[in-house]
Amino acid sequence: MSARSRLIQACLLCAILCLSAGGAFGAEMEGQKPMVVIGDVFRFVPGSWATYSIHDRVKQEHYRMYIATLEKTQSHDKPYSWMEVEVTPAGAPPVVSRFLVEETKGGPGEILDVIIQIEGYPSFIVPTRFYEGKGKEIGEFQSSYVAKRLGKKTVTVNGKPINAWEVEASDKKDRKINAIVSDEVPPLGIVNADTEKTTIHLVAWGTGAKSKIEGSPITFYLWMIKQLGQNFMR
Repeated sequence: MSARSRLIQACLLCAILCLSAGGAFGAEMEGQKPMVVIGDVFRFVPGSWATYSIHDRVKQEHYRMYIATLEKTQSHDKPYSWMEVEVTPAGAPPVVSRFLVEETKGGPGEILDVIIQIEGYPSFIVPTRFYEGKGKEIGEFQSSYVAKRLGKKTVTVNGKPINAWEVEASDKKDRKINAIVSDEVPPLGIVNADTEKTTIHLVAWGTGAKSKIEGSPITFYLWMIKQLGQNFMR
C-alpha cells in the first residue's frame, strides 16, 4: 500500500471518529444540536415551519434553529413524516438535517432515514449507526411532556398576537421545563421555553415550507472521499 493510500485511509478514519463525536471536519458539523420537544403540543402539519433563537447557557453559545414538517408517508402501516431542522451556529455554516420520523402522540419517534447538507457541500446519507441506539449522535430529540397547564395568555411575536398556554413540563429524567406553548405555531408549538441548559424564543413561523436540501444525496463515505480529494488538490 502506498503512502498516499495509507494517508487517505487515516483521514477517512479520522473523519468517521469526528462524526461519532458530534462533528465532521471540525466546526462544519456543529449544526447537530439536540432539539427540545414538548410532546403534547408537537403537530405534524405538512408545510409548517418556525424559526427559533436559542441560547445554550452551559456552552455560552447562541444559534438559530429552523424546523419544518414536510410530506407524509407510510411505512409498515405506521404514519411517518419528513421533517427538516436547519441550525446556524455563530461563526459556522448552516447545517440542514432531513429526517424521516414516525409520527407519535409525543412528537417524532423512530427515525428511518437521515440526510445532511452543510452549506457549500453536497448532501449525504447518514449511516444508520449514527442515529440508532442509545449512543446516537444525530436526531437527538429531548422529549418532555406537559404535566400542568398553568393558564391561558396572549403573547405577541413580531407584532402578531398568539393564543397560548403557560405550562410546566418534565422529561423521563424529571428535568423541568417552563414554557409558553401554542397550537398556532406548529410544528414545535413552542413560543418560549426555559430548560436547565437552554432558553428558546420563537422568532417567526408560517406555512408553505419546502425542502432545503439541494441536489441528490450521496453516501457518507463517497462524500468524505470527495472532500478529502478536494483538500489534496488545494
